[in-house]
Amino acid sequence: MIPTGTKGIIFDMDGVLWLSNRIHAQAFSQILAANHLPEVDYRLLAGRRTDQVFRELLKGQDRHDSEQEVQRLTQQKQSLARKLLIANPPVDPQCSEVILALSRRMKVALASSASRAGVALFLQVSGLAPVFSVVLCGDDVQRAKPDPEIYLVALAKLGLQAGEALVVEDSLHGIQAAIQAGIPVIVKNGPIPLGIPKTPPIHAFIDCLCELVHDS
Repeated sequence: MIPTGTKGIIFDMDGVLWLSNRIHAQAFSQILAANHLPEVDYRLLAGRRTDQVFRELLKGQDRHDSEQEVQRLTQQKQSLARKLLIANPPVDPQCSEVILALSRRMKVALASSASRAGVALFLQVSGLAPVFSVVLCGDDVQRAKPDPEIYLVALAKLGLQAGEALVVEDSLHGIQAAIQAGIPVIVKNGPIPLGIPKTPPIHAFIDCLCELVHDS
């Protein structure tokens, strides 16, 4: 499963290690409805930074102080999502076993578009903070996925070339970011197929994290 010579593996968080997509979709839906904004298919939002999503949704809307409105909506959505995540932390049941196993063979990093508080919650609940060689969140970069910045920063901090690393992603925006960074991608399948063909640089598709260690 994992190519020979791989020295580091970089994980996205939401939808990969933290099965939070349903919760984020619910939070977005509630905040959009409460603020009289049109409903959006969450698959089009997954993998993107929350403020970036609201900034684009407000384009063309007759709203005063749009940047202030972006920050207000972002805070509302993040606060609601955090409340829901704390109530029912959705750590993938195979997460700890797989991350620990891989960390004995290579460097392991986390590169998420989530807020710093969101990433901190995952690390607290999972107990995996000491295992990751590098942890990056959406607040650490200027340009969010699908821009490759977060993956390029992760490579630099790991001290690796793109061909020495592997990314595990689940969203179209995240996959695009990894591809633009030149890093091979393993796609974790979600409940709704993305319709992406298995052609380079897509290395493989997996249904569960255990395939990363049991088939390698």
